[in-house]
Amino acid sequence: MFRPLRLLILLTGLQTLSAQEKQHFTKSDTQQVEKLLKSAWSAARSDPHLSLATLHQADSFIKASRTDYFSSVLIYYYGVVYKNLGAYDSSEIYFDRYIEYSKAKNDLRRLAPVFMAKANLYSDQNRYEKSMDAVTQSLRYFRELNDTAGIITGQSKMGYLLSEIGRFDDAEKYHRFSLDLSTAIRDTVSIAIALTNLGLLFEKNQGYDSALVYFRQSEALSVQLRDTYALADDRYNIGNTLMKQNRLYEAEPYLDQSVLLAQETGTPGQIISARLLLATLRLAQGHREAGMALMEGVLKEFAEEISLKDRSETYRSLYEAYKEKGNISRALHYLESWTSIKDSIFNQDVSRQMNQLEVQYQTTQKDQALQLLNSNHELAQSRLRAARYRIYALGSGLAAVIVLLFLLWRLWKKTRLQNALIQKSLTEKETLLREIHHRVKNNLQFISSLLNLQARHEKDGQSRSVLREGQNRVKSMALIHQNLYQEHNLTGVEIKSYLENLIKSLFHSYNVSPDLIRLKLDIEPIRLDVDTMVPLGLIINELVSNALKYAFPEGREGWIEVSLREEGGQLFLRVSDNGIGLKDKNPEKDGHSFGYRLIHAFQTQLNASLELKSDPGTTVTMRIQDYRKAS
Repeated sequence: MFRPLRLLILLTGLQTLSAQEKQHFTKSDTQQVEKLLKSAWSAARSDPHLSLATLHQADSFIKASRTDYFSSVLIYYYGVVYKNLGAYDSSEIYFDRYIEYSKAKNDLRRLAPVFMAKANLYSDQNRYEKSMDAVTQSLRYFRELNDTAGIITGQSKMGYLLSEIGRFDDAEKYHRFSLDLSTAIRDTVSIAIALTNLGLLFEKNQGYDSALVYFRQSEALSVQLRDTYALADDRYNIGNTLMKQNRLYEAEPYLDQSVLLAQETGTPGQIISARLLLATLRLAQGHREAGMALMEGVLKEFAEEISLKDRSETYRSLYEAYKEKGNISRALHYLESWTSIKDSIFNQDVSRQMNQLEVQYQTTQKDQALQLLNSNHELAQSRLRAARYRIYALGSGLAAVIVLLFLLWRLWKKTRLQNALIQKSLTEKETLLREIHHRVKNNLQFISSLLNLQARHEKDGQSRSVLREGQNRVKSMALIHQNLYQEHNLTGVEIKSYLENLIKSLFHSYNVSPDLIRLKLDIEPIRLDVDTMVPLGLIINELVSNALKYAFPEGREGWIEVSLREEGGQLFLRVSDNGIGLKDKNPEKDGHSFGYRLIHAFQTQLNASLELKSDPGTTVTMRIQDYRKAS
């Protein structure tokens, strides 16, 4: 359950009436519109749908009066409310209209907070570079206005953005600046917010003891200020940090209080986070029924407000709880719900990581641009000095050589920096690709677990066998992606280690003792491309599975041999056993089986010949023409 950075709420003041506007707007009209706007603003966070309806009412009232009075304030409020509703495109349109209006009037007091609002809009979408630009613009206006509260808010926001891209040391400097400035002006609210943000930063970086110190200091100030909303956050943060330290029973009273305080504020996001964290605590304490009831209550009551990430975590927790309880049907329901939104979560995470990488890259580019400007300035100064020295001394030649060497050194240094940046970018992209293979492997394992769960509850033996075979096929593909993300080469699989793991898995799946049936492997150390490995792995899976199922009935002992090597530009595969052999020497008569059709489909894909012998035992030989080795 995610809690964002705490910021001071920045408002733009309501306009005052001009003499011309007073002709069209009566005092009662003014009071009515001000009342509607204040009502809309007070509900902007706790009930944005109600706030939007109130703004529409105010809008209609203003249009009926045939005046532009309050229209700019209304535009700003629309931007804020649409952001809270998650309608980001509409929010950005209204904020841009407000900026255009304020620039036309050169009104810095309106420009400063609206750029901060845009910074929050962009950070909600993980667009960190745009958010940083908006914060920088906002801070420029706040400094021109000498607005201390605005400067504190901007510094806090910049600290949050830096923490999101992993620059924790830089983020801490911004948050400490906010704390020092708040302390200097003795603003208790700002001090409490700065302490909370420092606590969130240390918690994110796993400095739990330090985080608790800051959260408790903020809690004391919130009690002093009688700020229910802030106090709910403080006790949530303390409880959450204690849970991460596995201090469950110390965390319990804080989370109980956080839920009660959140109910008082009436803010959906705060209520959802508090209840879900309390439910997680109940499950961790072993109070399964209480935790499950809390989670299902949140899903029902806040179906529209709950975030995708909170929904995913809740589905996963309920799936695990119902599975432990033995309620398979409910466990399957929540497993399917969890699986159905996992791709969306994964896409969000990848998008978030790509945005972080983009911000880091753009930050580096801006640093390089600044260095280049400094370099150009230094070069211009050097040329000016050289021109003066040519008049008074004979050392101009030596000066030119020095300048040239300096420039060459700068060029070499810049080239080395760019190469390092390219290498870093490649390393980060390789990490992302490795993570994708890891996610694919996890998804295949979920499918395998689902098949296994279904097989255990099938009464029909044939159905169980079919499900078990499907599970083994999925496992063979999952192993390929597991090997890819575990090794340095992301484009190919080392065939020997892969087959060892695959066949051991099959022995385990069919409950076959290695002492009863011995395994002989003769595998050359070849690294094959993924497009070759998938069909080849499934073929070997089918052949070894058939041998384990049919070649050694009634506890008969024997051996299975798998051989794979390159011969004359072909890939030679042989799977043999010394079992009872085939009853029917013509395997074409068994062509109706799914495994047989699968082997022949992949045989065609790999452009391979297939030869089968049975007497004694069974030997299948394939010579594969179309195969690719990993680069």
